[in-house]
Amino acid sequence: MNAGLGPFLKGNGKGRFEAVWPQQSGLLFRDDTRSVVQVPANGKNLLVFGVNDGRPRVYAK
Repeated sequence: MNAGLGPFLKGNGKGRFEAVWPQQSGLLFRDDTRSVVQVPANGKNLLVFGVNDGRPRVYAK
């Protein structure tokens, strides 16, 4: 991690994870992100990130 910023850990569905850095994923958070879920809405996939002690962050995929 660098200055509190870290990678997105992408799971392969078999218990292993790959680090995907913001330069590759396009996701950059300055919050303490704890969870993420993908939610279909209005023909788009939304990514909803749970933030520790904060409001959720929602991004359209």
